Amino acid sequence: MVCPIEDRHAGEPPAGQRRPDRLREDLAVDDARDRISRYQEAFAHPPQGIWAIVPRDAAEVPAGAILLKTLPNAEHGEVEIGWWLHPDSHGRGYATEGAGAVLDHAFAGGLREVWALMYPANMPSRAVMSRLGMTDLGVHERWYPGASQVMRITAAEWSRGRP
Repeated sequence: MVCPIEDRHAGEPPAGQRRPDRLREDLAVDDARDRISRYQEAFAHPPQGIWAIVPRDAAEVPAGAILLKTLPNAEHGEVEIGWWLHPDSHGRGYATEGAGAVLDHAFAGGLREVWALMYPANMPSRAVMSRLGMTDLGVHERWYPGASQVMRITAAEWSRGRP
């Protein structure tokens, strides 16, 4: 399940659990709220946004987050989908299910295509992108410094083969 990321996701989670803003570093709650506020502001251009991935059995504790945003240096308004998960949430289908919901949102919101970029060695993300039906466009250095594996799906492709 995905839901808009909010301040409540920055609160202290139960012992042993985590927040999406703490997936890469340890942040104080106020710093997490500031980061969430910046995300909400930066991605406040529907259908773009940022969502918490909340497993149905997790009592509102996020397993990660998914974003939909314009790529940096986009020449034609290219929009990227991206996700990150806490390591203990890998391999459970959360990225595929959540990204599918966000792609539904993207195409219902009028986007014609959605891009996904990753480090070329990130095989788990490549597998998610393949399960979503994205087309591999090779390795490029167009949007971010360094090489990125680039994949894309169009609205027509999504409507024909949604997993």
